[in-house]
Amino acid sequence: MRLLLLSALAATTALAASQDKQLEETIIEAFGGVVNLTMNVTGEIAKVAGSDLSTALPVQSATTNLVNYINNATAALNKFGALNLTSDEALVLGPYTQGLAYTVNASIATLIGKKPDFLQLNLGPLVITSLQQQQNASVDFSKAILGRIPPDIYPVATAINSQITNSLQQGLDCFNGMNETCNATPVNASRTLDYAEDTGAITAAAALPARATGAVAWAVVVGAAAFAI
Repeated sequence: MRLLLLSALAATTALAASQDKQLEETIIEAFGGVVNLTMNVTGEIAKVAGSDLSTALPVQSATTNLVNYINNATAALNKFGALNLTSDEALVLGPYTQGLAYTVNASIATLIGKKPDFLQLNLGPLVITSLQQQQNASVDFSKAILGRIPPDIYPVATAINSQITNSLQQGLDCFNGMNETCNATPVNASRTLDYAEDTGAITAAAALPARATGAVAWAVVVGAAAFAI
């Protein structure tokens, strides 16, 4: 009887480990897909010319593909139910999240640079709608991941995620006329360190080496996580 119980326990543990690994791989794959499709959108935005409406049509198609992918990725993640990531698994996701933040930031910067062309084509309202769709999809996608992050890592994970939402909001503000300068704020990993220190997720002493080298280590320091690239 004891042998049967031990066997059942071992099988349950193995199944849980397998599900954890599958969740991690699904998230990583989703990040990769979103990055690639965002880069496609950026490439199409860069081609837009205010004198030629046809140059803007591929942007809408690329954006639709991106939003659909994000929504499908969110649905796939939601199928994992209440399964959560361990701290080690969450740390693995760090570079992927920061990489996506930089990709979105670059895309919005390109879009802002092309604002005169979009306005010349009378496509400002369409850009706003598109950005809102991306923002809504991104919020749902983020929730599907952040809800699985352990408490010790969660504060800094949300700081990285905010870089993505902030970039999208900058684009919306620009095309809504709420930002006269319309300059996209470059994503800076030091923002994450500042937030981590403010929330107590990392000590100033622990952050100092990362600031000195210009790079942030993905590690748990004195029981707290420091996120960045």
